[in-house]
Amino acid sequence: MGNNINASMKMAYPSGEKPYSKATVLFIKWDNDDLNVGPSEDKLKRVFRMIYGFSVQEFIIPSTKDSNFAELNTSKALVNFVLDNDAEQALLVLVYNGHSLGDKFDCKWSGSLSSAVQVDWMSARVPLNLTQADVMIILDCCYASAAAIDSRIELLAASSRESQASSDPKHNLTRTVAKILKHSGSKPMTVAQIHAKIVREAKSDLLPVTPVHAELGAKLTGSIVLARLGETVTNIALPALATIRVLVTAKLQDPTILPDIDQWQQFLTSAIPSNVQEMNV
Repeated sequence: MGNNINASMKMAYPSGEKPYSKATVLFIKWDNDDLNVGPSEDKLKRVFRMIYGFSVQEFIIPSTKDSNFAELNTSKALVNFVLDNDAEQALLVLVYNGHSLGDKFDCKWSGSLSSAVQVDWMSARVPLNLTQADVMIILDCCYASAAAIDSRIELLAASSRESQASSDPKHNLTRTVAKILKHSGSKPMTVAQIHAKIVREAKSDLLPVTPVHAELGAKLTGSIVLARLGETVTNIALPALATIRVLVTAKLQDPTILPDIDQWQQFLTSAIPSNVQEMNV
């Protein structure tokens, strides 16, 4: 159990020290968006462009025809996004704002709850699994963690598989991420550290559910680091191993029942404090 949990926790540490040579962010929303996601996206766009030096692009999903047309165009946009920006030392970030319908095994996007036009994200996302670059996805939608299936991606999801995200454009995951990154002043942070800050600020930011962080697949060797383009991740402020140590003791209600490894992994990797360098169980 300890080895499995330690392996999961190490995925929350920086993935490497070499800076990205290129970083591109693709924002996706619908042409029939009824959530008014534009202002939230604009805030995050400015942070990525002005503070981090990332290139920013946008794709608007068409709702004028049928679901096949919408999904084909979304897949085409993702193919072009990968072909134009993929490289071994590159970072690709995708941000989606909008509705998502389905359940714990589904993630179907929609611009409006009254629209029959949908995009099956599980099918459309395939090009992102074929990259040399590191890939980070921010899904600001309901049931967003349904996208957390085995792939080569690091995910920030606004909601769990069973819960609905905020429909208030003034209080959503996108705005919270934009605020955290803006206040960081481009100080290098892992996605795991960003998620820990999101969890701490979820209540004050009026997020109705706790966002989820997931690292998927075997490609990633640690959490992706967001830093100003070209800046080395050695600038992440981590304490020396011998300075301060924290001892945590847990008493089980029923010591005869074996601990659930999945529950412990989720607990120990969901909100790691920003200055933790190493943990062992």
